Amino acid sequence: MKKLILSLLLLATSAVIVEAQDVQKKRRDAVLNDKKHFDIDSYWVYDDFEKARAEAQKTGKPLLVVFRCLP
Repeated sequence: MKKLILSLLLLATSAVIVEAQDVQKKRRDAVLNDKKHFDIDSYWVYDDFEKARAEAQKTGKPLLVVFRCLP
């Protein structure tokens, strides 16, 4: 009986770990796809603070900085 409970616990833990890894991969892929989109679109400045700051100063428009993180 003990072995059965331990086996079920191990199986449940493994399923949670696999699910968490899948979520992280989907999140990482979404961020990378965003980067591709922003690299093509010249309206946004992605991952270049100095360029964005210079553009804001040149145009007199405010600068919005968004920090993103992949946990």
